[in-house]
Amino acid sequence: MSQPNTWREQAGESERSAGVWLLACVSLLVMWLAAALLSRTPLAFVPPILLTFLLLLRAGIEGWGPALLFAAFWAVPDMDSRRSFGLPLLWSHGLTLSNFLLPLLAIPLVLGDIWRRRRELPWCSRAVFCLFLVLPLSLTPVFLQAQLSRLQLITIGFHWLKLLGFVWLAGWMATMGARPMLRLLTAGLLLNAVVALLQCRGGLKAFSSLAEMGNIPRASGLLFDPNLFGTLAAATLMPLLAVSGWRAAGARDAASHQVMASGEAQQRHFGQAMLAATAVAVLAAIAWSASRAAFLGLLVGLSTLAALSHRTALLLAVAGGVTLALLFPGRVANRVRAAVLATRTIVAGGTAKDAGTAERFQSMQDAWQQFRHARFGGLGFGHALYVGLPSLAGVEFPTQALLRRRRSLRFGGAQNSALTSLAETGVVGCSFFVLCWGAIAVQFWRLRRHQLRAESALAAGGFPLPPEHRSQMNLLSLHRRLTEAALAALAALFAASLTNEVLLNARILGITLALLGAIESMALARDSAREVRA
Repeated sequence: MSQPNTWREQAGESERSAGVWLLACVSLLVMWLAAALLSRTPLAFVPPILLTFLLLLRAGIEGWGPALLFAAFWAVPDMDSRRSFGLPLLWSHGLTLSNFLLPLLAIPLVLGDIWRRRRELPWCSRAVFCLFLVLPLSLTPVFLQAQLSRLQLITIGFHWLKLLGFVWLAGWMATMGARPMLRLLTAGLLLNAVVALLQCRGGLKAFSSLAEMGNIPRASGLLFDPNLFGTLAAATLMPLLAVSGWRAAGARDAASHQVMASGEAQQRHFGQAMLAATAVAVLAAIAWSASRAAFLGLLVGLSTLAALSHRTALLLAVAGGVTLALLFPGRVANRVRAAVLATRTIVAGGTAKDAGTAERFQSMQDAWQQFRHARFGGLGFGHALYVGLPSLAGVEFPTQALLRRRRSLRFGGAQNSALTSLAETGVVGCSFFVLCWGAIAVQFWRLRRHQLRAESALAAGGFPLPPEHRSQMNLLSLHRRLTEAALAALAALFAASLTNEVLLNARILGITLALLGAIESMALARDSAREVRA
């Protein structure tokens, strides 16, 4: 029993229609923003807003809402709005543009999709959604003892609702399917990589002040933080590398080459060339981000792919790395060398010269001290990360320049996802946090194991495969590679979270969970195995 070719069923007239709607919506949004800059009359905004709302509503009814919103997650810049509305924000001068524009885009798209039909969210999105529903219970003692002001509670509540909303949108975006997801992922990565390279060449100003700090300019793409940008690029690069080494079962047969149309072969070669060009551009952007968390995540992700027998992907990554080493000599090496020397100095009890590494050690020491004040339930979800706490760890790690920059000496997170969760939610909340993400990794590992069994069952008859089994083998092979890419992306995120709160950032969660959910929602290997046995 053969399965439908999911790589072809999205093509045709509906795909061309989606491109028209995407172009129309983007054009209207540009007009909207231009009107906001040129006009001071509030009524001037009403027509473009209403027209954009109606077009996006129509796009949701047509079924292309998830794809449009996923594209917006990549394309909307995190420009500092300079507006905080009185909220005590720690990490920026104000709420960024994505905090306003992405929800405004989501409302008509989701309404249109609900009008059309309801969708079931993938399991990984539901798991993370339930996790964030449980964690705020740690705020109960703080709320009863009135330790937080009303404005601080509103700030934490705002970020909590944002996390819930973006995680739910991630599950909704994952329903678009594999082919649109990978196409938009390639386009989004390439767009951000080009922006990042322009930023470091002085052709485009960075969207955040964080990229301007330090002695060298750092690329941040369309995101606010160079570390988050580099980590996201490293994690989402894994599916592109995994797919680039995929070859359909039976392609080694001469008959299959004769059957393959020349147009289809050219299209496939063009797609492979685009994947390779995107991978090189993304690697260059990661190098210019100067994010050591991204470097670590990329190394762990590539090692995971290599361990899962992705030799072609590893060769492509090594070739790209050699190219970058020739183009940008010393940039990555200097950053890594500075971190290693600073770590050795701090462990030996000295004062580090690298302020970034010293600050991270300071933050981690703060997190441990904060955890010791409330071991069981923590200090309350979002208490440290969103409104800040007094620093308790002392000042022996940071340099004098770092101390001058950290004027308030407030603890705003450990720059480590697990330690921040431990300080804010204690042993109980951190256990839920670790179990949730561990269960997601185990789910993908089990999925890969079932896919390998199904492939073995089909390949038992030898090559060449019968026509009725060849398409099924192709799907299983492709699904297995994407499942392994999901494992590599998770490994990259976990590694980067050692020096970054990447697992607590709403936009990063939205993109990565959408990707993981799309892979998870594909035809499961256990279902294919049942069909083989039947």
